[in-house]
Amino acid sequence: MSGLFNQLGFESYEGLWGSKICLLGLCKPSEFGSMYQVRERWTLIHWLHVTRLFATLALIGFVVTIVGVFVCLFVTQLSQRQILHILTCVVATSTAVCVLIAVIIYGTQYNNPDQLFPIQTDKDIFWSYGLCVAALILDIITSILLAINALKNHMVYFSSYINFLL
Repeated sequence: MSGLFNQLGFESYEGLWGSKICLLGLCKPSEFGSMYQVRERWTLIHWLHVTRLFATLALIGFVVTIVGVFVCLFVTQLSQRQILHILTCVVATSTAVCVLIAVIIYGTQYNNPDQLFPIQTDKDIFWSYGLCVAALILDIITSILLAINALKNHMVYFSSYINFLL
């Protein structure tokens, strides 16, 4: 059925934050994303709300992680504090979990034929989903490196404390 619509010049593009419907080359964007009508009210698909929540939390986490890493690297008075390294590692790990949840939910529900109102029925996930997966991989690597750095610094402080006691 969608092949017939495409031959007639009808195309639709759906994403996490918006959609676009084109008919004979004239496109109309929508800022609300995938919506369906129930009893004369437009309702957003519920899993899309959850995905947007985790994507927003991940974006905030990315910003906080970047600030924490720069503070650990360039502010010498604060970089000596162990708690800053630990908090940056915890935020980076939490961000990776949020991105993972968002990627899993969107990836499983995007082209799910079992749901009542699927977003797409004949399209693959676009390049922005690949960027999210790449960000997830880079954030996991960052979390591992921050954990190694925090443990290394913790061992240095712990050994100096033991030497002080002896």
